[in-house]
Amino acid sequence: MEERNEESALLLKRWSDAVDGGPIMGRPYSTDLRERVLRACENGEESQAIIARRFEISESAVGSWLRQLHQEGRRVPKPHGRGFRSILDEDEGAVLRSLVKDRNDATLKEYAQAFMSKTGEEIGESSICRALKRHGLVIKKDLTGERTAETRYLCRTRSLQ
Repeated sequence: MEERNEESALLLKRWSDAVDGGPIMGRPYSTDLRERVLRACENGEESQAIIARRFEISESAVGSWLRQLHQEGRRVPKPHGRGFRSILDEDEGAVLRSLVKDRNDATLKEYAQAFMSKTGEEIGESSICRALKRHGLVIKKDLTGERTAETRYLCRTRSLQ
């Protein structure tokens, strides 16, 4: 009965978050809950609808878990993937590393343009910023976070040429 109270508290938290403007997407159900639901279904004493109500989950979740069990033999959720790999990460970020090595005072916009001219691939400034952080690459700055006087001067003279 204590498990049911914990699950009810979790559902109430999810509902209150949605009403208060908090996160609408809830966390995935626990593997333990999934296993208990599948065991209840395997016993075959109750319908999927009754089992769903008993465990306070949707009928579609029960059906989906059973389908995965029968089709794939899987009782646990698939691991969450990282998404697609950025072109900036190919060869451990070799192209980006070479751009930073050649000119470590460039702006994100300048890096994007240089990347485009080197590879022919268009990439956004925010993607470049994230990749720089991921690879531990830094742009030369002074203590105020601005480019150093030397690099500001070099950048200005390059743009005048």
